[in-house]
Amino acid sequence: MKISWPQKLLKPLVSDSGNDIRSNIYDDIFYSSSGAIDEKRYVFIEGNRIPERLKLHDRVTVLELGFGLGLNFIATVREHRQQASRCILDYVAFEKHPFSKEEMYDRLSRVLGPTLEVRELVDCFPPLISGFHRVHLSRFISLTLIFGDAREYIKELSASVDAIYLDGFAPAKNPELWDVKLFGSFRRLAAKGCTVSTYSSARSVRDSLTYAGFRVEKRKGFANKREMLIGVIEGGKFVAKIPKEVSIIGGGIAGFSTALALSRFGVKSTIYESEPRLFNRASKNPLPLIRPSLSLDFGPRGRLNWYAFFFARDFYKNLQKHFDIGWRKTGVLQIAKSNEEFEKFEKAIRLLNLSTEEIELIEGGGVTAFGPKDPELKGAYFSTAGMLDNRLARCAYDVLSEKNIEVSLSATVSSIAEAEVMFQRDNETHRRTFSHVFLCNASSVQAFYPQVNFRVIDIPGQSSCFKAAPVQCGIPISGNGYTASTDAGSIWSSGTYRDSSNDLDIKEEDEMINLNRLQSFHGSKISSHKPRAIENWVGVRATTHDRLPLCGKFDDQISFVSGTGTRGFTWSPMIAEIAVSEALGLSAPVERSLMQRMSPLRHKD
Repeated sequence: MKISWPQKLLKPLVSDSGNDIRSNIYDDIFYSSSGAIDEKRYVFIEGNRIPERLKLHDRVTVLELGFGLGLNFIATVREHRQQASRCILDYVAFEKHPFSKEEMYDRLSRVLGPTLEVRELVDCFPPLISGFHRVHLSRFISLTLIFGDAREYIKELSASVDAIYLDGFAPAKNPELWDVKLFGSFRRLAAKGCTVSTYSSARSVRDSLTYAGFRVEKRKGFANKREMLIGVIEGGKFVAKIPKEVSIIGGGIAGFSTALALSRFGVKSTIYESEPRLFNRASKNPLPLIRPSLSLDFGPRGRLNWYAFFFARDFYKNLQKHFDIGWRKTGVLQIAKSNEEFEKFEKAIRLLNLSTEEIELIEGGGVTAFGPKDPELKGAYFSTAGMLDNRLARCAYDVLSEKNIEVSLSATVSSIAEAEVMFQRDNETHRRTFSHVFLCNASSVQAFYPQVNFRVIDIPGQSSCFKAAPVQCGIPISGNGYTASTDAGSIWSSGTYRDSSNDLDIKEEDEMINLNRLQSFHGSKISSHKPRAIENWVGVRATTHDRLPLCGKFDDQISFVSGTGTRGFTWSPMIAEIAVSEALGLSAPVERSLMQRMSPLRHKD
């Protein structure tokens, strides 16, 4: 199914009414500040036997219709933490009218006070743009928020659901969230033993749940409410066990991201890297930008571009809190190469409908968030974008060690048959069996399946570092390649391409291309200076014929995280999250149709 993206999101439009918050759209009580959290616990936590599930299972996937302020989520998180559970809480929620961060904090603080869960939820709450958003509250707790019409987006959800919270406005006020066809999707999503609960006891709701395959019964409602409904699925799909020990082939940014994704869910992993250090090939990029790319491409690649950016910036920001990985939120300016492209930028920004805190159109002259505007530059400014430096590569081993992730360097893997990893190290052959293997080794994935043409292409490119002092070249600028300044007063210019994958020499002509880019982007600032190259670096990007990565299961024991091309540092955290979620039997953080477009199975006959 193809869903138009992005779709315009409407604000929730609420008003205060004594102790209650009322929705002006649905003319119904949004929630009551009196006993709100107690009611949520009674109807949804106890109604779906969540305490028992957290004790007995290694994962619980909850699906909620009507996220609102997240009170059900907070109540579920509290139960998880009270038990000090190591069970994965995989929470998925739909919301058609999401609150802004500021509104969330204001309303939740009034109901619950500025508690830890309130601060955590607001801090990680995603931008208001339609579609899927995966965030992590803490270890073992993930939240996938889906902004948009549940009747459309539920068809794009891939999950094995254990418990369903039906918490929309009353059926008479908001019938679309109680639609029988919407409930029919529960058949596809429900795992064995899946339960459902709701405050409503309306006959139409009972009939729709029965149609969806649930055995429904009434129970006493909360406080003065006479009745509510609970149910259990008749049938449901089997979900495989979570793999306990996993291997990762490749120690670049893809393997690093995969290991951390597994660690967040409590799964032990071992990284095998053929080189004597981590972060080689394209992962040695001295100054990678973490940014989206603005265009009118809102197809699979365009959608992934934004999902991955939102996820990556939080990934690096959270890592920086504990390790000096060199993450800086600098903002990035994407220049328009022509007036025609600038007009496309304008249209794309209107369609995305993001706040100016996320993206701002720059027309030259005046002042913007990053200081005086250069009158020669026009484009789009991403204020929350940023960059990394080589500190990430230097401390990667320490990050992995702190999280008890095993790293085996100078280990060349020659076979992965049936998840048995055979590798050579110190002139000796070793074998070790795992429950799952992730291939994160760029174009080398092809060597394990010579009978399948994955159409992965190695594209070398050169970056050049110029001494630009005393000129301050300001924020990173992207366009045809990019430029970014270092703390030492030099500036990198990056973005050449070569036809031959074996052409890895430093070339003067590539250095000249990078110098021309530097002068094009910063001409007015460096016209009186003569930048000189002080360093050159050649890296190899592994990309695919359709410029979409290889992501997800190839068979029951093998998954791919590869082929991110020039977007490796921005895309890898999200690609790893998708592949790990699938391998662990968790809900997918993106649409089913997008996963299918990225699947390595698209190349399998």
